[in-house]
Amino acid sequence: MAFKPNRLNSVVDEMNTCTACATCLVTCDVFQVLQWDSSSPRGRVQLAYGLYTGEIEPDNSVLTRIYQCTKCGRSEQECPSSVKLLDIFEAARHDLFEAGYRLENYERFRNKILTEGNPYDGEEPRWKVFGREPKERAEVAYFMGCKIAFQEQEMGRATIGLLEHLGVDYTLLDETCCGAPLVNAGVSDEEIEKIARRNVEEIAKRGVKTVIFSCPSCMISFKDLYSQFMDLPFEMRHEVEFFRDYGMELKETDEKVTYHDPCHLGRHYGIYDEPRELIARVPGIDFEEMENSREKALCCGAGGSMKLADKDLGVKIGRIRMEEAGERTVITACPNCKNNLAISGRVKSVSELLYENLKK
Repeated sequence: MAFKPNRLNSVVDEMNTCTACATCLVTCDVFQVLQWDSSSPRGRVQLAYGLYTGEIEPDNSVLTRIYQCTKCGRSEQECPSSVKLLDIFEAARHDLFEAGYRLENYERFRNKILTEGNPYDGEEPRWKVFGREPKERAEVAYFMGCKIAFQEQEMGRATIGLLEHLGVDYTLLDETCCGAPLVNAGVSDEEIEKIARRNVEEIAKRGVKTVIFSCPSCMISFKDLYSQFMDLPFEMRHEVEFFRDYGMELKETDEKVTYHDPCHLGRHYGIYDEPRELIARVPGIDFEEMENSREKALCCGAGGSMKLADKDLGVKIGRIRMEEAGERTVITACPNCKNNLAISGRVKSVSELLYENLKK
């Protein structure tokens, strides 16, 4: 197989802007665990540039390093040269995948998504999991995403329970994977556009005005990716934004909690206050911030489909994050964060916290 740079051609200036100053060695959760320069953002930039010039061969060691990134955005946020690191890494992944240089797990995920509509094992259509057949018409659609449907169903049940308790005119969907794992793998825009059009048509035909998401990655797919292919005839909101607009009568609790900011919800969209406001509504709750929070929050270890490249690394990153919480229950607003952090401690979503404390 001959590697030819394609998308990397568009980020040459970004790669050349990197001064290898080492700021990202401090901010990168992957580097904090592995401690190899090649596992840092500046190291991945150098690998990407070597692929572009042909000085580096795309063997498995290079592929692994390129994919050992959670796309948390923290190093990009802190970069003194404002290098668009994620653009570089996505371009490298795209060119590698298109040239046929693929890690086995990413190839398997791609094939499952394109043939079955989801990367996991589970029943389709996914709305059957919750026993709610899609309505012909509704004001609101709940796009649950693969993680909710197949691995974090309790989080989905809580969100659905809140919608029904509040009397929201909502529907589930005959949805398919949003395509985020395909973007993380580096597949072509053409394959992703097909998925985008299917999901948008499924929503639009039901007259939906607002789509809500539990998964920030799904919301990114719609807001940032799908919008490149077509106009979207509906509003898109994360569930913490949506539920903040509703009053709820909640029971008192003395639970000690803290909050983990999902990278894609916080750094990407700036949604920091909404989940904290919802947590604060629970009477008597004992809330304390972690040392690293909001813009400085550490990654959960599950972003960017990185665990497909190195599962153990993702678990180690999650364990470091959970150590900050101590004995407190960690509340979060992302099924991927919940799933990975729960390996190392007690975690629940904002929707689960609210639903279990509802006065029903």
